[in-house]
Amino acid sequence: MRFLINLVIPILISLQGFYLESLGFSPPVIFGAILLFCSSILVVLMGRKFISNNWVVLIFYLFSLFVSILALLFNQEFYDENRALGFLLVIVVAVSMVFLQKYLDIKLIVISLVFFHSIFFYFQFSAYYVFGIDVDYAHSFTGIAQKGWGGSYYHEELGKLRRLGGLYNEPGTYSTFIAPLVALAACYIKESLWSKSVFYFGLASLILSFSTFGLIFSAIIIGLVLYSYKGKDVLYLGAVSLLGVVFAGPYFYYRFFERASYGVETGLEFRFYFVEQVYMYLTSGVKEFIFGAGLLLPDLSGKVAVIAAVNDSSLILYLMLTIGPIATLCLLGFLLYKSIKVGRFSVAAITIVLISKASLFWLYTPFLLSLILFAQVGANSRTKNWFLNNKIVSGAHGEAL
Repeated sequence: MRFLINLVIPILISLQGFYLESLGFSPPVIFGAILLFCSSILVVLMGRKFISNNWVVLIFYLFSLFVSILALLFNQEFYDENRALGFLLVIVVAVSMVFLQKYLDIKLIVISLVFFHSIFFYFQFSAYYVFGIDVDYAHSFTGIAQKGWGGSYYHEELGKLRRLGGLYNEPGTYSTFIAPLVALAACYIKESLWSKSVFYFGLASLILSFSTFGLIFSAIIIGLVLYSYKGKDVLYLGAVSLLGVVFAGPYFYYRFFERASYGVETGLEFRFYFVEQVYMYLTSGVKEFIFGAGLLLPDLSGKVAVIAAVNDSSLILYLMLTIGPIATLCLLGFLLYKSIKVGRFSVAAITIVLISKASLFWLYTPFLLSLILFAQVGANSRTKNWFLNNKIVSGAHGEAL
């Protein structure tokens, strides 16, 4: 059962890139959520004790739901059934994680997920840049080609650029899913060569994805690790930073400076426009400012002009729009306060989630938030680590700081 909880289920829930438009969900994710729920029910039926003092993620979702219901009532609007079902599912995941947190090996889950997704990323990366072969995992499963491939940019060292996303549909989503895990993995780099290697390969993959999100997230992680550790890790981080300068630097200079000088869009314009739209909506009335548009509406096109996905400009901005700035600030303060009590790498992971394009309705999101906020509990578990072949040291997450 521990093998199922700490390896199989996390991998399945992380496969959001296998989303099928015809079904409206990713089959591996739903299967993983079912296994998670069944495991939690089994724990309850067996009469096993569980830790009941950490309901942070559940409170986060229930508070968001409460504000969204008020928004519907005050605006006299109807909820969307699919959204309501989505809320039910993420709440089930949050509750299941509470029941199972005693059995979670956070270190094993984090290192395993970073390793698993990095392997697929580097295989894809090597296939194209070494052998000239395009490997698109998502297309093989969903029939929809991965975004970010192509373009006219030619890299001096790599040739014609491919922006790769591993098992996800595009590089920004890869970074959104993997970067918080890499931030958590940083607290284990002193424990073994395996943990250290997985962390640095995962960190480098964020840069080599040529994602703007990946660049920002890797900078946050590098800065925090430099602040937290000394010795050879400074050299290792220097090597990763040099990798970013040599390989990713020219592309980002081209994208944000050269293209801008020719009047070509850089990808920031629609985000600035969306910020303006959100500001205009929130300041259009008292109800709008206090309650936002609500999370239960089928779409938000009647509230703001949507050019891209509404969560594409950061989870914080999406929360501002849907539950209002007051509720958003309360929830952000609540999450950050709880993460501070766990450790600085948990704070970094929470920060990355909040500024990323994470969706509240991904089942991975409550799962990930639980990992971040349960990290100290996982460090105190005695679960056997199959990859490292040793037991987790009590309080390892805190001591790594």
